[in-house]
Amino acid sequence: MYVAGRGDTSDPTGGLFTFHRDGPEWVGRKVTAIGQLSSLAAHPRLPLLYGTSGVGTDGRMHAWRLTGDGAVLITDVASGGAEPCHVCVHPSGRLLIVANYTSGSLATWRLDEAGEPIGEAELTVLTGSGSGTDPDRQQGPHPHQVVAHRERLLVPDLGSDLIRQFRTDGTSIGDEIDARPVPAGTGPRHAAIADDGTVVVSGELAQTVVFPFRDDAAPLASTRLASVARSRPPRNYPGDLTVRGGVGYLANRGHDTIGVFSLGERPRLVAEVDSGVQWPQHLLIADDQLFIAGWDSSQVVSLPLDDAGIPGAAQVRFNCPGAAWLVTSRS
Repeated sequence: MYVAGRGDTSDPTGGLFTFHRDGPEWVGRKVTAIGQLSSLAAHPRLPLLYGTSGVGTDGRMHAWRLTGDGAVLITDVASGGAEPCHVCVHPSGRLLIVANYTSGSLATWRLDEAGEPIGEAELTVLTGSGSGTDPDRQQGPHPHQVVAHRERLLVPDLGSDLIRQFRTDGTSIGDEIDARPVPAGTGPRHAAIADDGTVVVSGELAQTVVFPFRDDAAPLASTRLASVARSRPPRNYPGDLTVRGGVGYLANRGHDTIGVFSLGERPRLVAEVDSGVQWPQHLLIADDQLFIAGWDSSQVVSLPLDDAGIPGAAQVRFNCPGAAWLVTSRS
């Protein structure tokens, strides 16, 4: 498992870490120091890993060739914008897209047959205004993620309360062909796609789960809790979202819980469990376990999933400074 560590008091820089099972235990090491490594994505076929870093005006995109015991850096270039927060590799393996959150742009690179980025980034600057409901976060476009879905790229735009769609042939990004609105003040952060094609989106600002392409599905509350948040109070900020089968899992950062949603004909919140970490930043399902990167607690835990998809109690797997993103060879 490769982990993006954003750093903590024990390791202020953080960086890329690798961990593996050694019997019942996990052991690992730091591969390279990188400040504020925020997201990771694996190439669909080749032993390559891509990442984003930086919180100021000079964001970076990185690429590593994976080896038996670590990773070798092969690319370290400007992301073309500020605060890159997500990297997506198209299933074709020929296109890489980075969402530059603060500067409101998408940076794309063609990938050669070896999976290496070609040339400088091509920028697509998102247009339009913010929704205005939360002036601190919604003064303009702020893309938070890119999801490849069929011949389109879905881009949750937290600043504009839109799910933007771009055409793609798997080698380049085309025109924006649709901008599907969500309720004002939702603040869409991450999207996931169920087996039946349902698109489900986390609403960071409204603390909701929304279904932007289904008129029959009303927004759902992300949590059953109304108390002051445990991490970074006073409020809860829903974040990452993942789906397995017809069940969705949402990280409630602040309340530090996992909301479990049935995504069938009538979507509903069916369970809410303790995440076992502080500020659950990223979720990953592997080996019938829900792995969670806990940023504030600098831990990675796993929760076993029963036959109905309900998580059990969390078990700490290993510590990692400011754990923020997880990737395995089967991600």
